[in-house]
Amino acid sequence: MRSQRQNELDLLNPLTLLVMVGLALGLGFSPLLGTPGAESAFILGAVGAPFVFFGAVRRGVSQSEKGFVNDVIMQLMVLVVGLSLFALILWIQSFSLHACVGEQTFVPLLLGTIPVFLLNTVLGLHFGRLFRHKWLALALAGAAWVGMTGFWFLQWHSEPSFRFASQLLGILSGDLFQGLQTPMAGYPYRLATMGYVAALVALGTGLYPRVSRASLSAISQRQRRYPLWLIPVLLVSGWLDFSNQQKLVPSHQQLTEAYHFTMTKGAITVHANPNHLNADKVAAILAEATLWHERIKARLQLEATTPIHVWLHANDKERGRWTGAHHVDFALPWRGELHIAEALIPHNSLGHELVHVMAAELNDSLFAVPSQMGIWVNPGLTEGLAMAITPELTSRNGLLLEEQAAAMMQTGTAIKSKDLLSFSGFWQQAPARAYTLAGALIHELLRADDGLERVKEMYRSGDAATAMGGKSQLKEHLQSFEKALRRQKLPNYALGVAYQRFSRESILKETCDPDQMARAKDIRKTLSSGSLADAKSLAREYEPTLSQETLLLFARTLSRQKKWSAATAEAVASANALPDEAAFEKGRRWIYAGDLAWLARDTEQAGILWGRALKANLPPSWARLAKAKNQLIQSIQANAGIASLAHHALDYLLTPKNGKPDPGLSLALLERALHEPTAAQAPRTVRALVRYLVARQFVQRGAADEGVMQMLFLAENHQQDLPREFYQEVLKGLAEAHLRRGDYALGVAGYEILLEDEPEALARIAYRDRIQRGKRALANPADQALLGLNAKGGY
Repeated sequence: MRSQRQNELDLLNPLTLLVMVGLALGLGFSPLLGTPGAESAFILGAVGAPFVFFGAVRRGVSQSEKGFVNDVIMQLMVLVVGLSLFALILWIQSFSLHACVGEQTFVPLLLGTIPVFLLNTVLGLHFGRLFRHKWLALALAGAAWVGMTGFWFLQWHSEPSFRFASQLLGILSGDLFQGLQTPMAGYPYRLATMGYVAALVALGTGLYPRVSRASLSAISQRQRRYPLWLIPVLLVSGWLDFSNQQKLVPSHQQLTEAYHFTMTKGAITVHANPNHLNADKVAAILAEATLWHERIKARLQLEATTPIHVWLHANDKERGRWTGAHHVDFALPWRGELHIAEALIPHNSLGHELVHVMAAELNDSLFAVPSQMGIWVNPGLTEGLAMAITPELTSRNGLLLEEQAAAMMQTGTAIKSKDLLSFSGFWQQAPARAYTLAGALIHELLRADDGLERVKEMYRSGDAATAMGGKSQLKEHLQSFEKALRRQKLPNYALGVAYQRFSRESILKETCDPDQMARAKDIRKTLSSGSLADAKSLAREYEPTLSQETLLLFARTLSRQKKWSAATAEAVASANALPDEAAFEKGRRWIYAGDLAWLARDTEQAGILWGRALKANLPPSWARLAKAKNQLIQSIQANAGIASLAHHALDYLLTPKNGKPDPGLSLALLERALHEPTAAQAPRTVRALVRYLVARQFVQRGAADEGVMQMLFLAENHQQDLPREFYQEVLKGLAEAHLRRGDYALGVAGYEILLEDEPEALARIAYRDRIQRGKRALANPADQALLGLNAKGGY
């Protein structure tokens, strides 16, 4: 009977090899996943481990008389073949797929898979030998894996994290936004795995020794022996396992103990680590969360009574340490909690994440977000709603969310709305593209009379087609939506902004040339030795015609060495090398090149380069900067290079690039220059621009009293001297300065006047935000932090 079992055809181990080969080929769609590294290691471990286990069970069931060690050797041969094939395919793919992030070497691949597969092998052999009957053993093995999978899922669902660590599957060290790195705790953790393997092999050797046959009827079996080191190895391995498991995946209890400082208002509770954040910062985030809670409640017409917990991390590093989310804030709607980094006011993602948590009352599925069968999440609806409901957070470079989406479509970006309504379709896109288009789609739906109810129904059911009346109606609507975006009229700078923002591919598809990265390193090293000619010669060995990236690298490296003239030439060349479609980036390069020319004291070239920037299609803030520099340089040129006030202004604007040690002193010198007798000789426009620069800096640096005085002087004496866009900034600055100095009623009134006369939707959104914050600060001193921590920063 035993001999018959040994001779039965084994299909599981060949199937394991096929799975490994198929997985390696399947991962080839992504440079990040389809090349050797921690990412492919985790996927191979998670997918391959069950097959390795079942293959070992099948061999263990055969009860080979050659003993347990022979079983291990035979399974090792399967693993060697499987891992070799997997690694070979990934190695071949790595010639054409070059990931930009992560550890792209075989070390994390082998470290992440060999111990896992060995442990599954010896466990599977023990399992098979214990139960003996093939189908019973396989059925019980299947039940065991289903049970363990359920346990892991429930454990994650109750304490979710971007991290995962299992001796049987592998290590996931965090989010994929910058690739995975092998954590230091992973090495002793894998040492524990090998300790378990050694102990189980020793145990199996003792339990199942080799059987010898002297004749057909005479059978001898070696005596069972168990080494003395078995127990110490198990104890040490258990200690390494437990202690490093807590480092790899910190528990919620550990997080609660560290973040024991809390503040609560209404439904919102903020948790923080008092060693990193003081009470003022926690109170500010509580006020910010409360503001957004009321906004979202009104915009989505929610009851919003569920308690919400905001976990405030001091920075990205701390958030990554506790949750594995090294690069992104996130929400856990089914738990009523969200995690954000940094006590910023206004916060750039708190409102977005709060939408996810509050919208959970619309959906009673497992994760409280739109999904099919509770598992297959619809990120297009989930993220689209959060984007559409928070216009204060989604406006960028002078464009509303829907304008960004329209510009993206008009630049020819290959993305379709229907792809965003599926899990795989959404995450295959670059985040900037997917979030923007999904948000614009939901925003467009909300504009209809019944839009809110229809969107809420989509969110509740997770099925956009049903809410739209059927698949054909949904398809027709999406086509109409995309056509409208392609026809939408946009500001002249919109396409350049879109080209710059949306040209990057998804991290799963993004490729980087390792030769180019190595070349850049060599070029920096050569430049650091002071030889520009040698660096260019080295670059031309790879690029006969130098690319704009290489030229910009030259410019930045030379500027750090304060070789301004040489840096200017390279910056100009890098701008000329950009395609016409990159109008925004080209305009920024002209400004940068002009700055370098000014630092080289080449006023003529600086004027030419800033003039080119002025003619470029730039967003409003960049256009104002280019215009101001042009006005100042023209004043200098008109006065044969002698214009001290304009000189002081440009020196101040370029202080960080010029390496001056004290920007505050530079500001004081600039203000003093306004009162010197020679200042009266400068054109009124120049004097007005310089005073505006000084006033704005006072407001941004927290000197609101001085800011109010300067802004008032400008408003009363220089209305005709300033271009309209600058005068609007003066009025805005005056309102903001009043808010920051505590004159909340005056500040609110100033913004309300601006709101009445403002035709642009983007500016109206910003003004309403400041008005709302000012009114809350006026009504409740505890909300004064809504205007900005320490009242510093841009406005």
